[in-house]
Amino acid sequence: MNKKQTLAWLRASLVLAVLAVGMLLGPGGLLSSSDRDARVLDSQMTGVWLVRAQTRPEVSRPRLDQRDRRYRQSSRLPDPVGPQPPPTEKRIKVEFKLDPRVTSSAYMGDRWVSPLTFTLVQQGAVATIDGRAFLLDPNGADTKAIPEWTSANLELVTVTPGEGNRVVLTVNLPGESSLQVSSQGTSKTLSLKATTDGTAIRVDITQD
Repeated sequence: MNKKQTLAWLRASLVLAVLAVGMLLGPGGLLSSSDRDARVLDSQMTGVWLVRAQTRPEVSRPRLDQRDRRYRQSSRLPDPVGPQPPPTEKRIKVEFKLDPRVTSSAYMGDRWVSPLTFTLVQQGAVATIDGRAFLLDPNGADTKAIPEWTSANLELVTVTPGEGNRVVLTVNLPGESSLQVSSQGTSKTLSLKATTDGTAIRVDITQD
């Protein structure tokens, strides 16, 4: 190839290169701005095409005026957690004595409990239960008052007053009844249920 042919080949190659760049970067080209933000030719450093990632257009957010801010603040629900007021009413606390045969074998002495439901099982057809009640002030201190026990069914369960605030409950037969413990306008209801299998009687007393 002589010198003239070489120059002609170079001119043709340059023209083809210009046309190719125009097709790529020109309007409607393969690399138009709708598909890419830009492709920059760095001929001095690497001589390769570098592609910048397309950036998403920034979405403008409406600005809130003072009225909108006040509305959002006022529409918030109140915080349910906060200081609770102290109790203002008296209440009655009822306790029952555990079976001495159980506590004495473990050297526990007399044990009084106040569960939601007290259960006692005794051999025979009749059960006896030791109970006591306290009238507590709003701070939980004992007022030293002696509450009164009342049975709704004297045939099923009777109440015998004991020393101080103690009573003895006698359950005579199976069935259901209730007991009312009251003092100075404050009361508590106890639901009693007794069942038997012929050899033992079971009593469940539930506090309201």
